[in-house]
Amino acid sequence: MAKRRVTIGIIGAGGIAPVHINAFRKFSRRCEVTAICDIGAEAAKQKAEQYHLKAYGDHVEMLEKGKPDAVIICTPPDSHAAIALDVLASRCAVLCEKPLAMTAAEGRRMVRAAGKAGTLFMVAFCHRFHEPIVRIKREIDRGRFGPVTTFRNVFCSSAGNAYGRGGNLMDNGSHSVDLMRYLLGDPWKVVGAQFRPKKAMNLDKVIDVTMLLSGPNEAMAYLEAGSRHAGGRATVEVCGHRQSAIYDYAAGDRMRWFRHDVWEDVELGAFPSRFERQAEHFLNCLTKPEACITDIHSAQKTMELSEKIRAKAEAAL
Repeated sequence: MAKRRVTIGIIGAGGIAPVHINAFRKFSRRCEVTAICDIGAEAAKQKAEQYHLKAYGDHVEMLEKGKPDAVIICTPPDSHAAIALDVLASRCAVLCEKPLAMTAAEGRRMVRAAGKAGTLFMVAFCHRFHEPIVRIKREIDRGRFGPVTTFRNVFCSSAGNAYGRGGNLMDNGSHSVDLMRYLLGDPWKVVGAQFRPKKAMNLDKVIDVTMLLSGPNEAMAYLEAGSRHAGGRATVEVCGHRQSAIYDYAAGDRMRWFRHDVWEDVELGAFPSRFERQAEHFLNCLTKPEACITDIHSAQKTMELSEKIRAKAEAAL
């Protein structure tokens, strides 16, 4: 791609759109967010005025008239597949909000289309870019944890609802499954899963989901995702034979690390937000020979595993 700034269009004017806009604007020498579209005309107009963008009625119009180099899909999960297929037909690069799709079958169609288009397709699993996760991953890859035996993760808010399409299995739960796979590798087997409320036959109504999985080298993973927890909770814990680490998102720039036979508090210092790092990685993958760490193939594996978790939970109802 030429050295001119990459132009970016936003598809969907909901709550996550400003997060992406602000993150990419940190790299204004390399890119420019130029347009936004939404089937809700007023939402698109409001965001366009706020961020000085061109507003379009839908993604088809934006692709035809705005001709962005890349788009960020910020719409609900049930629209990801249809929109992505249109975008890929125009051979436009894609950063798609998680989860990749609503079903593994949809994901497979997207994977095929991305392969045919030959363009970058990255999925926004932003927690991979969070500084504590970056450090844990680096130490695991260097072998300093030794064999990793246990992964525990909780992503629970106090919102009190199921976050719309896909419920919390697809919302917070997709982050949990992705982090587990990223840090410990593959493959995984679903040992058990439970939804709350237990009679939530419609996935959209799932407020809480608890998951137990067995993975590489007999590792065990305990995952909880939900939105009915007073005060909320977000923690990641990785335990190995030689080192262990615990990070509580509420702690900000501090984490706990067991090494040299003692627990210690680690000050992380100042670091860029995970959304800024995600934006930078997307630009690097687009303009430099940098391998994408959250590509569509990895996201599809997360999608397929999430579908198995759903099947296990529904079988227990």
